Amino acid sequence: MATKEHINSYEEFKIKFLDQFCSKESQSQTKAQIYRCRYDKSTDGSMASHLLKYAVLGTSLQPSMSEEAVTSSYLPWVQKLFIRSNIKTIQDALSLLNKLEATEGQHHNPQPWSNQNRPHARSSYSREDHGDGRTHAVRQTYGK
Repeated sequence: MATKEHINSYEEFKIKFLDQFCSKESQSQTKAQIYRCRYDKSTDGSMASHLLKYAVLGTSLQPSMSEEAVTSSYLPWVQKLFIRSNIKTIQDALSLLNKLEATEGQHHNPQPWSNQNRPHARSSYSREDHGDGRTHAVRQTYGK
């Protein structure tokens, strides 16, 4: 609105718009933001929404960024899952993340979402004797 009197054609508008929103500086800042991002469940919500947010940002760049730049924001075990699942598109990755998060509540996932949320525990081992010559080790865990 402030510069509308100075724009006489669509081409002038296009040049000013691209200079404002798609300049080399803004593209560099967006790339840096994508490469710096790390998934954090407490602030990002679902893994799928995090992926979608940064994938959309990446497609606005010229040239657009690869999916690897976005998927590298996840913990290594999730990245390995992407590789093992032969993910080729963002849609495939979204589908995998949605399935993964859907099963998180149903089954105990041996991979931690965040080391910060894991309770620290101490363990001790003892031998239990059955009285008939059989013994086995018993692990006792005590929360901190």
